[in-house]
Amino acid sequence: MSTTEPGQEPMLPTDLPPAERVAPLGADPAVGPRRFQAPALAVLALFVAGMVVAASGHWRRGAFVMGAAALAAGIVRWALPTRWAGMLAVRKRWFDVLCMLGAGAIIWLVALVVPPQ
Repeated sequence: MSTTEPGQEPMLPTDLPPAERVAPLGADPAVGPRRFQAPALAVLALFVAGMVVAASGHWRRGAFVMGAAALAAGIVRWALPTRWAGMLAVRKRWFDVLCMLGAGAIIWLVALVVPPQ
């Protein structure tokens, strides 16, 4: 059920008093919002490095590096508080960690199982 009266607009988060507003994730005025994206950027850089290695003709080594990036993302997401995880925090911590570690393990498994040509 709606808590608004008929013909009345629903309250938006910006309409709330300042004490009830929620600060955006990773917004810490003492540190700055960009610092919280460093873990995600490090994982992205590692994944891109794996793509470059794979594109240079060493697909198995590139797959291992990309899998390592996914595993690193899972470990970083597990180790850091949600507020500091930046863009690695998408859902609940357990779900993020499970998906990233699972993706890294599957990538490594495929790189190990596919026979060389």
